[in-house]
Amino acid sequence: MIDIAPDFNYFPSRPRQRYYTLLLFFSSMRQKLMDILACPVCKFHPLELKIEKKEGDEIVEGTITCPKCNIDYPIRERIPNMLPPDMR
Repeated sequence: MIDIAPDFNYFPSRPRQRYYTLLLFFSSMRQKLMDILACPVCKFHPLELKIEKKEGDEIVEGTITCPKCNIDYPIRERIPNMLPPDMR
């Protein structure tokens, strides 16, 4: 199991505020995340995004596809599942 407890000493000032701001930003799928996402299987970048449902700047439902290895990564309830297919 991965320990995801925040290390508040990492953020020098206003630790909890900065942590929760980062948590809110990365807790939902947004178009901006496509700039940094790469395929976890073949490490290819950039990936293709197909949006099925969007609310504001958040992508609620959709699919992220790697054009190199043709693996689809679903986005469900604003959360991209970037696990390789054999680990889902």
